[in-house]
Amino acid sequence: MEKWLQTHPAQAKRVGAFLIVLCIVALVWKDGWGVGSFTASLLIMTVGSLVVAIAPMQYISIRHLALLTGMCFLFELVIF
Repeated sequence: MEKWLQTHPAQAKRVGAFLIVLCIVALVWKDGWGVGSFTASLLIMTVGSLVVAIAPMQYISIRHLALLTGMCFLFELVIF
């Protein structure tokens, strides 16, 4: 994943910006302007600090991301 990001920086920036905007719109639509924008800003700050902390250790892989996504989806279904 990181190799693709390093070899295609322009496409990666566009895809990343699109995904961030999509998530912000979804949060604002779901929770309203105040709570949605506040939650989006908190999540963006959290993800940014995690990427800065974990990426240099070469720990992030597709398998880890898939596992984390699946666990989050499962927890979301079980809790709510």
